[in-house]
Amino acid sequence: MSMTANVSRSTAVDSWGSTLNHYVVALSNGTTVKRQSVARENCPEGANCVAISLRTGTVVTASVNIRRILRKFKGHANIVVVNLRTQEVTACG
Repeated sequence: MSMTANVSRSTAVDSWGSTLNHYVVALSNGTTVKRQSVARENCPEGANCVAISLRTGTVVTASVNIRRILRKFKGHANIVVVNLRTQEVTACG
């Protein structure tokens, strides 16, 4: 299964001064999901990857640690992980 992703990002500052990152991830199979994350000192993007369920078309989780997410969902056929920086899609199944 070869799949591509198109990731768009916008930022905003909330009333407390925190930077919010809003992501829209569009997969080549037609699935589109949205995710919001708060910027941190060690990760200004707030997250480096999102895990997406192809069955439900929703974000399962997001994380700064891509390797941890890949280990967590290893063997799950309906989950893909999208790297928000490189837009690389990795199937977990």
